[in-house]
Amino acid sequence: MCGFVGCWSDASLDAVVPLAHHLRHRGPDDEGVYLSPDRRVVFAHRRLSIVDLNTGGQPMTNEDSTVWVGYNGEIYNHRALRRDLEAAGHRYRTTSDTETLVHAYEEYGDAFPSRLNGEFSFVLYDERRGTCLLGRDRLGIRPLFYARHRGRVYFASEIKALLAIPGFSPELNAAALDEYLSLRYSSGEESIFHGVYRLPPGATVRLDLTGDPPRPFWHFDTPPSQLPLTEAADRLDELIAESVRLRLMSDVPLGMYLSGGVDSSLILALMARELASPVRTFSIGFGLPLDESEAARDLAGRFGAEHTDVLLPRDAYGLLPEVVAALDEPLGDIIVLPTFYLSRVAGRAVKVVLTGEGADEIFGSYVHQYALARYAEYRRWCPPALRQVISSAVARTPVRLLDRLFPYPDSLGEAGRARLSRFLQDAESGRAYLRLVELFGAAEKDDLVSSEWRTASSWETRYDTSAWAGRDYLASVIDVDCRHWLPNYTLFKQDRLTMASSVEGRVPYLDHRVVEFVASLPSSYKQRGGTLKYLLRCVAERYLGPARARVKKAAFYLPIGKFFGTDFHAFVRDTLSPDSVKRDGYFNPAAVGRLVDAGLTDSLLDSKRMVSVLMFTLWARTVLARGHRVATIPVAQGVPL
Repeated sequence: MCGFVGCWSDASLDAVVPLAHHLRHRGPDDEGVYLSPDRRVVFAHRRLSIVDLNTGGQPMTNEDSTVWVGYNGEIYNHRALRRDLEAAGHRYRTTSDTETLVHAYEEYGDAFPSRLNGEFSFVLYDERRGTCLLGRDRLGIRPLFYARHRGRVYFASEIKALLAIPGFSPELNAAALDEYLSLRYSSGEESIFHGVYRLPPGATVRLDLTGDPPRPFWHFDTPPSQLPLTEAADRLDELIAESVRLRLMSDVPLGMYLSGGVDSSLILALMARELASPVRTFSIGFGLPLDESEAARDLAGRFGAEHTDVLLPRDAYGLLPEVVAALDEPLGDIIVLPTFYLSRVAGRAVKVVLTGEGADEIFGSYVHQYALARYAEYRRWCPPALRQVISSAVARTPVRLLDRLFPYPDSLGEAGRARLSRFLQDAESGRAYLRLVELFGAAEKDDLVSSEWRTASSWETRYDTSAWAGRDYLASVIDVDCRHWLPNYTLFKQDRLTMASSVEGRVPYLDHRVVEFVASLPSSYKQRGGTLKYLLRCVAERYLGPARARVKKAAFYLPIGKFFGTDFHAFVRDTLSPDSVKRDGYFNPAAVGRLVDAGLTDSLLDSKRMVSVLMFTLWARTVLARGHRVATIPVAQGVPL
């Protein structure tokens, strides 16, 4: 894993080299810089050495030094591609997967990313044609951002490098703030900063000053599969096993993050089968009854793993300013804290970890995905008048009774009960997704957000469910989540939180062949009755046995009221005090005060709302900071440019 930053047009070393200091955590092992002879492009690269430690330095070039690349990621099929490219006459000088990029570009042109199996973002410059190409992998596993400033186009692996550009002070994007308050993240091409753009997953863009849009090289759409269940399980088994095997490619120590769930358990079983030495496993716990640490420890022992248990300290909330600095953009979920802490511990022993991220998204096993699939059935058999009766009954049901049906360790709360009642009544199908998942509705945001930052936004059209009528509802939910939630929440947090400790996180379930195959399957293979990830559990049973494969999904959830205690309460009240909120200028202090009072209880929705405001506030003070001060992650072993 690596990081790079560069600029196009009127290029100079002085314009880029200082920016690379802000990416040292992504590449503490090596450094390099390329300035084109025509001075059209310059990019600096920071390397985390994982494959071909001796000759894999970047930037890297082709045989005659006319095509240059800077790259972040891994190409898992590079050996197969190399055989084809060498047969076509290309000459390699290294054993690195990076070199395959320049030769594949020479052979296949701008379409070469469609031949790659991996996770990647890259910049590639062709001196003969004077063209510069940026690209990003299909699912958005690796990040890439760009911005225009004073006649140049800058690009970087993380926004913090762009914020260090002299004279570049992008404003807060009010539309992105609006989306963040609803969903806890923002999606789309424009980031939380006006004028800073994400390159979309599965796309390339040619750099020039005309503003041509990115061009997709991959689409999520796949034709439906007609495979019987047993044959589908065989094929899924084959694909996941191959994906895990490919992701063991490393010349440095690697391990995995292990929970008690079926996703990571299956990865452990497949890793143990492939590796001659014990798998290094890492789990984090909270010392609470909902903790999966014991299950993870038992599983690690069963497969002979070298296991490390990590207990999150009760005062870990003190790390939150450092966490939001690592993220660059706000993410309204306290669960970033244990992932950040676990990566810090794992980084002392390994440089690479495999994780189970992505399985929930592609199999539709999140609570909201299950609920929306059931919602479609509910609307079919339940007429509007009966929906009104059911909604009214839920509104009068004691919360403690609803909590017995609710799969979270915290209470649904009064706010959650009201949300459920509205969802069951709502006849406007186009709002079904947002009605279920949004933290704040429009009226609540009007009360919360100061007048300066309120905005009318079109982002909600990305989640319009009116077009789902007559379609497979679960498949539609999965499609939306894989386009928005997956790259901008799940993969965003994994990349930043692992790389903050110079650890590369790999995601076997997001091999594009696995994703395409699972997308082609009928929904009955993903959810069957009350069983989530049904087909994956059929595969896991072959390796783990029926009891382990059928273990019920547990939410990776940190109940802040039960875990942190009164010291955290004081931290929240100090951070979100009326005077400090007023000075920040983003929120109404009285509304925030009400959020804090409600959020420091065991009410799930109220707690999530409070945390989202807390995380944004910490981010605004740490990263945005009115003067756009750049927050740099210290890396003791970093090599200065």
